[in-house]
Amino acid sequence: MLRLREDVLLWPGGRMRCCTLSFDDGTVEDVEICRLLRERGLRATFNLNPGLFGAGDEFASGDVRVMHEKLPRERIAEVYRGFELAVHGWSHARLGSVGSPMAAYEIVRAKAELEDIVHAPVRGMAWPVSFFERDGAAARAAARACGIVYGRTTRRTFDCMGVPEDFLGWDAACSYVQPELEGVLERFLAPLDAATYREPYLLYVWGHGYEATMRGAWGTLEAFLDRVSGRDEVWYATNIEVYDYVQAVRGLVYSATGDYLYNPSGLDVWLMVDYEPLMIPAGATVTVPAWPREGATK
Repeated sequence: MLRLREDVLLWPGGRMRCCTLSFDDGTVEDVEICRLLRERGLRATFNLNPGLFGAGDEFASGDVRVMHEKLPRERIAEVYRGFELAVHGWSHARLGSVGSPMAAYEIVRAKAELEDIVHAPVRGMAWPVSFFERDGAAARAAARACGIVYGRTTRRTFDCMGVPEDFLGWDAACSYVQPELEGVLERFLAPLDAATYREPYLLYVWGHGYEATMRGAWGTLEAFLDRVSGRDEVWYATNIEVYDYVQAVRGLVYSATGDYLYNPSGLDVWLMVDYEPLMIPAGATVTVPAWPREGATK
């Protein structure tokens, strides 16, 4: 029955909230971070520079200095087992300003090295250093040509609602060391109901492992992980899992009236339709129940 209707993405299991995390540079602190994540059942993506595996130097920020020690190649598979590995450039060059040929080289060489470690395609990345809109078109084109489907930026939204229109310019909420995280987390965990749900909640927090040491922020990181983990109403996912799920929802095929929805993907997906959760199984067509439903809010 043709009618005014607003279908809103739900996360797997009909959840309204999703949490995804990422950490850059592959420093030795990631060993402890992976342990903290596994203890809490959290999912994360680690963005690495294969050209710098095993390198070490001193990193300074103002008067604060810390060793910036990268994990060696032979430890990568073991340390990051069960998490997603993604590209951060071969040498951490600013890819938006080096020209397309070098950007493509930095991306595809890092991608190939990581794929040799995980024995699977690597499809995601985090843009090294800052990523500005003026650099965006050429850098995105180079990444796309190399088989990259998403790229996290260093911009902060301080928000936890909605999904990216263009995943190659994916802005996270903030890093785990920023004071704004507390307010973002409060909004993310606030009570939700079907009547007021108008867009999916997606909390994306990122950071560098070495910042936990440099800023004395291990307690801050653990407190955040404790608060966000262990919640049945939250889907915990890697970056690529978020991307794949959103693309599956965006790929739903609607009949002319919207009464029938076909899911050509290999993932079960969920929508909020007429204030009720609706699952569209992988490869299946479902009929949207007649409206109004008993108890639905018009």
